[in-house]
Amino acid sequence: MIAGTATINRNKISLQATIQKLPSNHQIPYKIVQQNVEKLTDLKDNYNISNTLEKQELIRLGFDSNMYYEKGIYRTPKRIAL
Repeated sequence: MIAGTATINRNKISLQATIQKLPSNHQIPYKIVQQNVEKLTDLKDNYNISNTLEKQELIRLGFDSNMYYEKGIYRTPKRIAL
């Protein structure tokens, strides 16, 4: 039991040191998001300028694995209740 406690204490100290190294200025990530949020609102344009792998990843992020392509349109077998 003592060995387990020592491991936990080492992990705790290591994590605390890692947290202290993180930047304390939370405005930096917020500014990055603000600068790029407009680009994220136009998915059609983002899709059109993306390469094939980026398009696949965009579709994977937005839809589940049941999506299929039929007659030039991506479709899902489920209806979303509005």
